[in-house]
Order: sequence, then structure tokens, then C-alpha cells
Amino acid sequence: MLNDTIARARSGYARDGERGLLRNVYATQKKYYSAGKIPGIVLAKTCILMGKKEEALQFIEEDYARHNAVFLSCLSEPDLLSLKDDPRYKELLKKINFPALPQDVPPSMPSRAWSEAH
Repeated sequence: MLNDTIARARSGYARDGERGLLRNVYATQKKYYSAGKIPGIVLAKTCILMGKKEEALQFIEEDYARHNAVFLSCLSEPDLLSLKDDPRYKELLKKINFPALPQDVPPSMPSRAWSEAH
């Protein structure tokens, strides 16, 4: 599965740069997702990189509906923080009683208070 994804990513990149890489990774992941081999959260992250936020939310909501616990460990990852202001994402976080996400700290950036203290 991983070797297939890597090979397809390389092929896409060689043909069309980053756009081709993402398109091929997305297609490969979607095939594995449809076969039940990967969780939707993996595909959601790729969708975000492609600018497909609505589709990303759909995959996250499907994971929730399927009681796929893997997505719980990924909800605060930087890739998904771009969804933090979306009403559907906020509603999902409420449903699972997930702690509030930082609103003023950009993904992968330490807070100013932390930076000044260190």
C-alpha cells in the first residue's frame, strides 16, 4: 500500500509537479479508503492540501459516523487546523467533547508567551 502510494506520487510529480503528486496520492488513497484499508482522516489531510475543505470535512464526518477512533488522535494536527473556524468542524468537536482548539496560534507556531519564556 505505501509503496504503491509512493510510486504513484513520484509518477504524478514527474508529470505535473506538486499538483500531479497530490492528484495521484489522492486517487491512490481514495482507492484504499473505498476498500476500507485507510481511515478517512488520511484522505481528509490530502484534501486540505488540495484546497478541498468541504470534501475533507465529509471524510472526517464519515470517520465519526463509523466510530473510527483513529481520527480522534488527528483532530488537532496542523494539517486540520485550517478547519477550526468551519461550523461543521466546530459542531463535530462539540459532539465528541474535544478540548477547544487554539484560536490565536497559527498551526506549527509556538505562542508568543512560550517564545518569550524560552
